[in-house]
Amino acid sequence: QKEIVSINYRLLFDGQPIYYQMKCLKTSVNDDDKLIVGVFNIHSQMEEQERINKNLSEAKEKAESANKAKSSFLFNMSHDIKTPMTAIQGFTELIEKNIDDKEKSLSYLENIKTSIEHLIKLTNNVLDMARIENSKITLFETPIDIEKEIEKTISMQLVEAEQKNIKLKHEFKNIKNKYVCSDSLRLNQIIINILNNSIKYTNNGGHVRILVEQISDPVDGRVPYKIQITDDGIGMSKEFLEHIYEEFMREKSSTISKIDGTGLGMSIVKRFVDLMDGKIDIQSEPEKGTSVIIMLNFKICSESRYLESSNTTTNYLFERIDFSGKRVLIVDDVEFNREITAEVLKEEKMITETLPLEKLQVAMDRHIKGDVIKFLIKRLRQKIEAE
Repeated sequence: QKEIVSINYRLLFDGQPIYYQMKCLKTSVNDDDKLIVGVFNIHSQMEEQERINKNLSEAKEKAESANKAKSSFLFNMSHDIKTPMTAIQGFTELIEKNIDDKEKSLSYLENIKTSIEHLIKLTNNVLDMARIENSKITLFETPIDIEKEIEKTISMQLVEAEQKNIKLKHEFKNIKNKYVCSDSLRLNQIIINILNNSIKYTNNGGHVRILVEQISDPVDGRVPYKIQITDDGIGMSKEFLEHIYEEFMREKSSTISKIDGTGLGMSIVKRFVDLMDGKIDIQSEPEKGTSVIIMLNFKICSESRYLESSNTTTNYLFERIDFSGKRVLIVDDVEFNREITAEVLKEEKMITETLPLEKLQVAMDRHIKGDVIKFLIKRLRQKIEAE
């Protein structure tokens, strides 16, 4: 019934499909009806179309996944952010009402500081996750003494452990190559996140043990290490363990017991361990505690290289400088930031002036005519806005 009919089909050549198209055209020549049939190889066009369709499908999946992640993020974060913010607001109002009672006000301020610290920890965790997912984190390996590094990291958790009367013990086993190369910041973050969980979810008077063991002699310049952190805390269910590395996941028992947490710690640990080409295994049972085992391969280095590296990071002592009478211009988008900075500098007897960022260009145009200076200011503004 149609003037032109098109049919796409496949032929197999040596098991591989090749796409063709047949077009049939109905026409009339000297009153005789004719049918013209043409065959075309459309394999490249079909491959291109499949590629486009695949890209569109992947883009759709990514968009849906991003929307789902965004909704999940907002759902989980809203509660975690609201709790400390409500506390800050409430205690601020109590300070205003009890401004003459120094003891009460100091107590309320301590609670505000605790809430702020929780917010900062939450923000840092979210930023870490964002950097990891956007591939913004790269490892920066430097020579370290594995024993000193672990001891330094453990010392950061001693106060929290002592507050709950938790016995925090560590042991080094079979350490023959203690000088290795590692990203000390990421290694610290891994251990601190796990230790923080162990202390947080272990009852008063409990035990947390850290074992650092060299598994074998170096192979191809690398030495395998096991870091095992064990506690006798509340433990985790088998069902929860299957989802422990997912963002914002928290065991039901911890939410019921009102233990602070963002559900991001183990997600960050897993990604950092993967980034370091390591392995992580978690064994846990409710009311029987948890054991986290991390396997890492470190590049070995010599003691001389470690000492040389340590000497380049000397702590410099700065003499006290008198800033009284010096003038400083404070430029910032946020009025609170300008106000706080000005107060701190005034304590050093400095003369301060504040200016919103958007007014900087106007002020500079009024006083500076040099094109080079204007260009530099423009570039500076662009950099600030980009950051």
